[in-house]
Amino acid sequence: MNEFRESISKACLADVDQIVDLVNIAYRSKKSKGWTSESGVVEGKRTNSDDVISLLARPQSVIFIVKNEGRAVGCIHLEKDSDKASVGMLAIEPTLQGKGIGSTLLEYVEVFARDNFLVNKVVMCVIAQRTELVDYYSRIGYLSEGGLCEYPRHLNTGVPVQDNLPIQFLIKNL
Repeated sequence: MNEFRESISKACLADVDQIVDLVNIAYRSKKSKGWTSESGVVEGKRTNSDDVISLLARPQSVIFIVKNEGRAVGCIHLEKDSDKASVGMLAIEPTLQGKGIGSTLLEYVEVFARDNFLVNKVVMCVIAQRTELVDYYSRIGYLSEGGLCEYPRHLNTGVPVQDNLPIQFLIKNL
């Protein structure tokens, strides 16, 4: 792992506003053209304070952050779910994408999931038409779990700009 590994810490309630801002900028800002941006396919906020507080309060759920000069520049959510761990909300400050923060966070939570949650697989979901993400994750060991499902509107993570926006589940054996 790279130099960002030493900057990884567990988020706490004091970090909520920075996490919300970071996730919404990385995923939905029209100014952000980073590779995690969903602004062309989903509108609205990706998360809010209540959602992040809820994630932090759940048992066997943790958000890890990377800070630079006291400001959150990367985050990822990990939660144990039965015999696997779910990864989500991987967000990197758009101006810092491509510097290894995201891959470092992902590697970190994979080890954490194996060693602390005692699971042997990690799952995530991505918007299927975001082929650059699906391709990247497949290169690092995440494979299609098979099948697609509808965008989860009920989770209040934004509104698709088209009616049929499938989500693809990816799984990695640890």
